[in-house]
Amino acid sequence: MSLYKDVQKATARKQGVEIKEPAEVTMANILDGPIKRPEESKLFKTVEERCADARSTAMTLLLVGVLGLAAMILAITGSLQLPLPKIAPYSMSVLFLAFIAVAVILIQKSKKILAEGPAEHARIRTIKNWFETDGISSEEIVTLPVHVPVTELETLYRKKYEAIKTVLHKHFPEEDGQLLDKLAADFSEDARIDAMLEEQVRIEAAVREKRTS
Repeated sequence: MSLYKDVQKATARKQGVEIKEPAEVTMANILDGPIKRPEESKLFKTVEERCADARSTAMTLLLVGVLGLAAMILAITGSLQLPLPKIAPYSMSVLFLAFIAVAVILIQKSKKILAEGPAEHARIRTIKNWFETDGISSEEIVTLPVHVPVTELETLYRKKYEAIKTVLHKHFPEEDGQLLDKLAADFSEDARIDAMLEEQVRIEAAVREKRTS
């Protein structure tokens, strides 16, 4: 971040614009409580989350299948009396075996999902690196206001999210849209990115003012 700031300041100084250091206050610090994320930014699940969901479902099915099958075997052998028709333990045994089979399939699926982790993480790093170096200076972002009343900070957050989202979707049209929405929300709530955005907007505004004066 320091290198990025130095480059931006040097560019501004070459154009005769004096850039003052911003106060250590960002929108994320001022807003009371967590900012409400846009609903569309919550749809994407990371590899780790998808893997955890698959394994959680698998463990549940496996537990139910094993316990249920054990109970049916005991019922068939007469060791356990259940208020069921005579044929029921056999048909239910098939059902519990199916639970176990699905659990095994989900465990295998979770391993395949986890194997996708390095590729997904690489894609996310690529997007983040591009945004922090080039995307942050996009027109949609530098035209955002720097100072707004406290009552409008949440509205500014939404505008910032929409601007970042537009920039990401425009530059990465082939990427998963839900992932881009999630990253747009992440960037909008990241205090480090927030400071970079505010400085970028401030520099661009100062340069425009210098040009018109």
